Formats: sequence, C-alpha cells, structure tokens
Amino acid sequence: PAGTARPARSIEEALIVDLAELVQTFRSRADDSAQPPLWTDTEIISYINEAQREACIRAKLIEDMDTPEVTRLALRAGKGLYDLHCSILWIRRVAIQGSKIALTESSVEYQDETGYADWMTRVGTPRWFIFYEGNSQIRFIDAPKAADTAILRVHRLPLRPMKSPTDRLEIHEKHHFRLLDWALRLAYLKQDADTYDEQKAQKYEAMFTASFGIREDANVLRKHADKDPPIIRPNWP
Repeated sequence: PAGTARPARSIEEALIVDLAELVQTFRSRADDSAQPPLWTDTEIISYINEAQREACIRAKLIEDMDTPEVTRLALRAGKGLYDLHCSILWIRRVAIQGSKIALTESSVEYQDETGYADWMTRVGTPRWFIFYEGNSQIRFIDAPKAADTAILRVHRLPLRPMKSPTDRLEIHEKHHFRLLDWALRLAYLKQDADTYDEQKAQKYEAMFTASFGIREDANVLRKHADKDPPIIRPNWP
C-alpha cells in the first residue's frame, strides 16, 4: 500500500486518514527509503494497530453506546454475573431497558460493609452494578427477576485490526499522526542491526506519552478497583 499513487481527495475526505497514508507517513518520518525497506508494510501495519490500542488504553479515546455486540447485554432471570465484550476498558453508565433505570456503580467492599450477606445471590430489581475490570465481567445487584436488556455506555478498544490499505482508524482524526510516535517506538525496538535504536525508541515513547498520558500498570489498576467508587445513594423504596 505504501507505493501506490494516491488520488486527490475531496474536502469531505481531507480529514480522513486511511491505513495506506499512515504507512507512507511512517516511512517518511523514519526516512525508510532503503531497498528493500527496513520495515515491511506488514510490520508497519502491526505497529499502527498496536499504537491505536495503546492510545485507547491510556486515554480512553473510543466511547460507545451504540454497538449492539458491545453495549447490549441480554439479562436472564436470576443471573447476576455476566461476561463483557473483550474490547471494553471501562463502563461509564449502565441502564436497564425495561425500567429505564440508570444503575449506581458499587464495589465488593461497599456491598460487604453496607449490604446484606446474600447480596451476591439476591434476586429482585437491579439497583447497582460492579465492574470487574480484571475479569471483564459485570455483576448486577440485585440479579434481575425477569429477562431484560442492559444498555452500557463504555470506553473500549478498536473492534478489529486494520488490514486493507483503505481501512481507517476508529479514533478521531486529530489523534492519527500522533499514533506514529508509538509505531516508531516499536519499529526502533526491532531486533535488527539496521533498525534497533534504543535512544530513538525512548524519544518516541516520551512523545507518545506526552500526547496520550502514561499507562497505568496492573497494580495501580487493582488499587483503583479496590477503592469504593463514588456512591450516589438513590432513594429506593
């Protein structure tokens, strides 16, 4: 895709960057004019895909409440725990379709301290949810007493990797070219005498971090999960 001629684009298309253009820009920034090139198109595409995922993890760039396979959960009577779509990073809001109720986020600690001993098995009207980030699961408290649908508003990863030259990034266009900092970081870590450059890799990683923030490690995320979320206590009857 990098060597094909690119037709002129309309004003409407001018802000849309496809995969082929990103590969071309990567080669320009890396001054990769060697024959054969230092990095194959396949390698560069894998770097760009990983860069988009990394940016979403750090900055939660994709918010979704419309993709059915991600944001709709079919609830079964008496079942409280459900697996989430693998792309979900964080849950912003949960509502039950049948009752139009927005649930309150809770935690295991809060339920243990203030709830009843049977909160994990109680069946009734869902009032709270717990997001188990590490397991990519959600628990409804109470478990629904009848079949219904939960509607989620989430931050997520891209749904699928880009492969075709005309594929486009899911994140907003304003972030596209800054992704190449992470792609270049990965490229300069390639274990090859002509490509490996730790100093350049560190430079591009710092530039990427300046744009998208740091990545919190598993220990930090676990501490966040252990803390009680802000509880807004509804006036339940």
